[in-house]
Amino acid sequence: MDSDGSRRTPARRCNHGNPRSATAALSYDTRAGEAAQSVYAPGKGSLREGVRSVTDAGEVRQLVVVGSSAGGIDALSELVRTLPADFPAPILVAQHLDPNRVSHLKEILSPRSTLPVRIVTDRTPLEQGVVFVVPANRHVEINDHSISLIEGQGRPKPSIDLLLTTSAAIFGEGLYAVILTGLGSDGTAGARDVKAAGGTVIIQNPDTAKFDSMPRSLAPTSVDIVANLESIGSVLHDLLTGAYVVTPEDWDQQLNAFLQQLRDRSGIDFSTYKASTIRRRLQHRMAAVGVTSLDAYVRHLRRHPSEYQKLVATFLIKVTEFFRDRALFDELRDRILPSLIEEGRARRELRLWSAGCATGEEAYSLAILVAELLGDDLEQMTVRIFATDLDAGAVAFARRGVYPAATLENLPPELVDRHFTMTDGAYEVSKRTRGLVVFGQHDLAQRAPFPRID
Repeated sequence: MDSDGSRRTPARRCNHGNPRSATAALSYDTRAGEAAQSVYAPGKGSLREGVRSVTDAGEVRQLVVVGSSAGGIDALSELVRTLPADFPAPILVAQHLDPNRVSHLKEILSPRSTLPVRIVTDRTPLEQGVVFVVPANRHVEINDHSISLIEGQGRPKPSIDLLLTTSAAIFGEGLYAVILTGLGSDGTAGARDVKAAGGTVIIQNPDTAKFDSMPRSLAPTSVDIVANLESIGSVLHDLLTGAYVVTPEDWDQQLNAFLQQLRDRSGIDFSTYKASTIRRRLQHRMAAVGVTSLDAYVRHLRRHPSEYQKLVATFLIKVTEFFRDRALFDELRDRILPSLIEEGRARRELRLWSAGCATGEEAYSLAILVAELLGDDLEQMTVRIFATDLDAGAVAFARRGVYPAATLENLPPELVDRHFTMTDGAYEVSKRTRGLVVFGQHDLAQRAPFPRID
């Protein structure tokens, strides 16, 4: 978990078809790739380093990308109906479509939208206040500040992941990603890249989505705001126009006292964080609860103490992946774990603790290492890896043990085959490996550590 918000470049794709030796199965490439709610009411370097300046040439500075699949036409019709005529950014819509049929999405959306709706052609320049619709049977990507069509292979089309990843590389903090109803997990990897670049991710409330697979596939740590469909247009407009921005006066007079109050309650001092990071993440929580001033947000906290935990989880953005820190896991594999295992053989027990486990990737990585090192002896020892986090949503996601394929791209295929099972296009941690990990919610600042940890 990176509480300072450090970022890395998006994950590369690898070919799991090439066999490797059993020894190579304990090696892993983690140098490239990383990826942090409530319902809205009324490596090397970082992705951020690769984000181009969007201010030098007076170009469009903000972009909204909307991804949807099954049930998306009705959802998009409702979304564009709620967009005000003064919407201050381009909206690029990627709806999964039948590649063998001509799309009529423009004709469907136009009568419902106060904004002009246009079909994307190759090298279409972005223009604020315009809804751009991707044609059927084409992928799209953002190059500089125009939209490029791609004839690439692969389904579904258009790829929401590709569009979000390329948009994040250009717009960074100015990108707003929206995931609506749909089947599958397209958009999950792209949303992780949006977060890595400092952008904002909003999902349709899965409880009200016609098909909830796509919005639910995003890890809680990738999502800033969960909103009912009829509210997404207004929350986007308010975020884009700065309705939730903490003013300098508010910052000077109120925020330091507010952070002191938060430290007294949580035990975590956020005053050392970058001011811009605190402002942006506080803005997300204000938008999520529907207030536009710090005073109003403080009053909301008093009425709803559970919001404190959500705010802390937002500030403690979690950047995680399987075998994330290569040097650390090499050290664990080669020196630390063999020594602990040898000490534990006498009592036939090994107890480890993954504190701040986020959505579980690092805890499961530890379990995979232990299983690989013990081999057939695993059944002869009682292994317990306690994995805890403050964020209840992240813990629930981790406990499921189901991850999109993109999160495993840097793992050797032998490890994937031994420790995961493909289910509906995603990968589920095997029962044997998952049984080594015990997940729970735990506040390091308020509760005692686990006893008898090796």
